[in-house]
Amino acid sequence: MSATPCERASKVESLVSLISKHATLYVEDSHKIGNGEEQRALDSQIQGHADQVGNLCGELARLIQKPDQSVQTPEDGILETAMAYTKSTALAIALDMDFFKHVKPGETSATVDELAQVTGASQKLIKNVMRICADNSIFREVTTGAFVHTKRSLLLRERDSYVRAYSGYLVDDAHMAGAFLPGVLRDHGFQPPPDRKQSAFCKAFDASDPYDYYHSTDLVRGARFDRAMQGNHAIQHHPIDLVISFDKLPFGAVVVDVGAGRGHNALRLATKFPHLTVVVQDHESVIFPEEDQLDIPPSVEGRIQFLPHDYFDEQPIEDADVYILSNVLMDNPDSDCKRILSRIATAMTPNKSKLVICDKLDSEARPVYHQMSQLHIFSCFNSWSRDIDEWRRLMTDSADGLAVDRFWEIGSGVVLEVGLMGRLGPIDGAEVVVSELLLASPVSSCTTLYVGVSGSLWEGRRTPPDQPTHPGDPPTLMLFFINFEMKPGQSLPKPKLYMPLAGIPESKIATTLTNFFNRHDKPDQGRIASRTSKWQYDIAMHDLC
Repeated sequence: MSATPCERASKVESLVSLISKHATLYVEDSHKIGNGEEQRALDSQIQGHADQVGNLCGELARLIQKPDQSVQTPEDGILETAMAYTKSTALAIALDMDFFKHVKPGETSATVDELAQVTGASQKLIKNVMRICADNSIFREVTTGAFVHTKRSLLLRERDSYVRAYSGYLVDDAHMAGAFLPGVLRDHGFQPPPDRKQSAFCKAFDASDPYDYYHSTDLVRGARFDRAMQGNHAIQHHPIDLVISFDKLPFGAVVVDVGAGRGHNALRLATKFPHLTVVVQDHESVIFPEEDQLDIPPSVEGRIQFLPHDYFDEQPIEDADVYILSNVLMDNPDSDCKRILSRIATAMTPNKSKLVICDKLDSEARPVYHQMSQLHIFSCFNSWSRDIDEWRRLMTDSADGLAVDRFWEIGSGVVLEVGLMGRLGPIDGAEVVVSELLLASPVSSCTTLYVGVSGSLWEGRRTPPDQPTHPGDPPTLMLFFINFEMKPGQSLPKPKLYMPLAGIPESKIATTLTNFFNRHDKPDQGRIASRTSKWQYDIAMHDLC
């Protein structure tokens, strides 16, 4: 069944629009200049736009030259989608038979006959696999049955390359998990299974947990998975130090990279910032592999440490300046993420330690590849990427005082800077959380209710102009504003109490807060308050009613 002229015209129009889009991005990125890793990220983006333009132009040429063959009927489109698994299957076979090594770099082609001789495989199988790969720009058929490398296929030539490991993981482990996903969902009424142990991956490999399987059962696949995750990080090209000011940390500051793999990111940070000490934490089989040990340069020796650690266990390093979770939480459902975060929060020092999270970000504006990546992660780890509101809720639900301070959207991901607010114990049945956050401007959205902090917490109302203080008020008394914060997804408003800076001497604020903390057996917080009079304290009271 041939497509109508209108359908062909619509397809041409769509292709031209996409070509224009990627060509414009190619030109814009080509004029940008970066340093080091920034430039490598730009180069990767530029090459990606170039590949897109080339592929789309090829499709447009085929459409114009052979319109009846290029425009699919609805039936053909459905069947091609249903058979898309054969692309992954062909790539998996090509990797196993290592066609990427047997085809030499350059313009010298390798024929099907030559590949059959060196591999002992069926000629028909080789021709079929190579043509499916070539249709996706992995190899190019220059004459009938003769193939040469492309930029894509050359990336898969090195056996230990990140891209090869990640591709091998996707077409093997992830492909098997995906085949089991529909059945797992049917068994659970098309709702996510309650925990990761019931994921499609565990069903496919008869495993209790994906990471346990990689670390204990199949070490060959485990080594490839580890290289694949390094490749995943490398492909993203978004090092966290582009937004996090590690250079401003004090000399000797400790950075703990939790779930860090073999430590490539930690090594990069230790090399770039010689005033830091960096600790690499992961499973013992990951950080101490039998082969491919990390090469530690002399300039970093003594400042990078390797510590076997399961992030579900108690965090052994307390009071670190920075804890890092890079592409860790994306592989865990909320229930497991809360366990991981609570362990780190327990080790953090309030108002000092920071948690930096680099992970996926869900957004309605993401392209279809993002949706494919989502489904892949769900089938393997029973987890979805999160939008910024979900990230905020995950922090607050994981530990008292844990909250997102700042975040940056980078590509398809996000970097979150998370802090732990100082915590006071129960007072008269209420729980008060105090944070040393400097607000850029005075609080302007508070109600006109003024109450004082006294020994029994409440002193009562005062109305203007008899505020902010009365002559002779003791140092145990100071006014604050009360406001109710309401957010989507929260069933009740959250009462928040704000200490005003306007109209009260800063020394009065510091003295009153110091007395308040000391009365409630929080001398450390009292000393903090006495050292500064420039911070505005954000006091949030929970369960006030």
